[in-house]
Amino acid sequence: MFHITKILSCLVTTLIYPYYTLNGYPEKLTNGLMLLFCLEGVFLIDIITKFFLLEINEAGKTIYKPLEQVAGDYIKGMFLFDLLTWLPLGMLQDYEPNLKILWLIKSVRVVYLKQYMSMRFLV
Repeated sequence: MFHITKILSCLVTTLIYPYYTLNGYPEKLTNGLMLLFCLEGVFLIDIITKFFLLEINEAGKTIYKPLEQVAGDYIKGMFLFDLLTWLPLGMLQDYEPNLKILWLIKSVRVVYLKQYMSMRFLV
């Protein structure tokens, strides 16, 4: 179930952040802003769980590694990418309005759609 949630979150944020960048973000706690908070919560949970997830090879078999190695591989791999796309860098627009373009960084999550949609990921 969480896999489907990640796919939907990725799709929605890939579309909604460019829209809000062009048309402005909700300033009050509206449904749209609460949706963004929930979607970002999904990505935070995803970042945390990636420290514990074992890899699956092409044959569908789990590659067993010590937990320290799994976390180390994630930190050396995609952790920085995940962290930068999760951080609300666009909030710097409060200090410099031209920096609202930084919200578009969150749109690069579309990179994960291929992985999320693969059969290996969904099984």
